[in-house]
Amino acid sequence: MGFNINGSVKDQIAFVFPGQGSQSIGMMNSFRKLPIVNEVIEESSDTLNENLFKLIDNGPEEKLNLTTNTQPVMLVCSFAIWKLFLSKFPSCIPGYFAGHSLGEYSALTAANTFTLTEAVGLVRYRADIMQSITSPGDCGMAAVIGLNLELIQDICKEVNGRVLLNKAKQEFPKIVEVANINSDKQIVLSGAQEALDATIEKLKKLGGNVRIVQLPVSAPFHSSILMPIEGLLAKKLELLNIQKPQIPTLGNYHAKVYESVEEIRSILPKQAYSVVQWKASIDKMLRLGVSVFIECGPGKVLSSLIRQINRRVKVLSLRDYDSFSETLEYLGKVKEMETK
Repeated sequence: MGFNINGSVKDQIAFVFPGQGSQSIGMMNSFRKLPIVNEVIEESSDTLNENLFKLIDNGPEEKLNLTTNTQPVMLVCSFAIWKLFLSKFPSCIPGYFAGHSLGEYSALTAANTFTLTEAVGLVRYRADIMQSITSPGDCGMAAVIGLNLELIQDICKEVNGRVLLNKAKQEFPKIVEVANINSDKQIVLSGAQEALDATIEKLKKLGGNVRIVQLPVSAPFHSSILMPIEGLLAKKLELLNIQKPQIPTLGNYHAKVYESVEEIRSILPKQAYSVVQWKASIDKMLRLGVSVFIECGPGKVLSSLIRQINRRVKVLSLRDYDSFSETLEYLGKVKEMETK
């Protein structure tokens, strides 16, 4: 598997797909004159019976940032950019796909595990049931920058031990947990707001170069609070004609390449409440020989994280048409070298 141009194997290339948090109003403006992009958005609008063009182009921000909207919109935008890339450079066959959180669904859709129609309906359903577990304000997430994982986990355990002493009449566990291991420098926490606040307070007292950023989300993504949705997602997946990925795709849950449809059906429902093993996924692809990562979708969150993990690898982006053109130019030069 690899970056295949004119039949020869060059540097391994991995495409990575961003998740919730990379969205912004007008994020597809530079692509909107391209028919293939508009076709993807139009098909997805028909699937959801709503105008995604208006939401993507104009928001408002509060509506775009609702989980029920953000998840399908991010998948649609990332998939549209992938389809555009394929139309411009059909001879480029990535070695691997991976996606961050919701982005894993984008990756699997690009790998033809799901059809676009199936994927859009699936992630809308996923978003709705994730949000239904708790009420707005009950839960939250925060990124911790500059502390090691073990110390953060110890503080979470300390806070959870105190919170669980008062667990009577709780609608859901009032706990805080590690949700994303994004890099050695960035860990994301998720859980009940009161437990999250207590953890943040303790982390701030450590001093030093610690930085904590509360994330603009209202559901406790990738925490065990969402465990009740596993069965619902599993039943939804049973209704879909899932295919084995045509391009090797890594799962967040185990940072491994999916080997079968059965594994996807088993793992994806767990992914929603399990830790996103992003650093482990990137490390795995590096061990497999990947030397070029291309972020396929709005924003540059994953590009930044990959550079934190390994400064030596080449990181490219398809976030707008300028970066898209620069990436095509780079790949074109690689192709020229291949043919000489």
